[in-house]
Amino acid sequence: MPQPQSFPAAGNYASIGDRFVAVLIDHIILAFVSLVFVIPALILGAFTARFGFDIFFGPLILLDFLLWLLYFSYFEGTTGQTFGKSMLGIQVVDETTRRPIDMGRALIRNLLRIIDWLPFFYILGFILVEVEEKKKRLGDMVANTIVVKESSGSPTL
Repeated sequence: MPQPQSFPAAGNYASIGDRFVAVLIDHIILAFVSLVFVIPALILGAFTARFGFDIFFGPLILLDFLLWLLYFSYFEGTTGQTFGKSMLGIQVVDETTRRPIDMGRALIRNLLRIIDWLPFFYILGFILVEVEEKKKRLGDMVANTIVVKESSGSPTL
């Protein structure tokens, strides 16, 4: 049986600080998971270099990108929270219904995270969150989502 969902009060947007710490936690987790792929590739690369072969790291970079995209899209599309968001008590929800979003909208939201990275480490995304009324970055605007603080006093279903 599904657990009751608490719905954040209107206007209870997550702060830029909470969002920053959550994404930092998520990227640290992803860095450790990526090491599972990187370390063997580096060992293989060092081994093959001795015999005059170069290892092609393009597939490794693609695999890392897909891991990153899957991580954010899966967790935000199923529970509305990555591990970082859960630790900070924030959640991605539909802008209108305040309910968790589906995987398709999470994927759209996270593909646009690439643009939010520009010119480096989410600077464009942070600027948008600071100036936009509902604290939405580009991915939130396109997917019609918001990031809110969970509230323990909200009614449950």
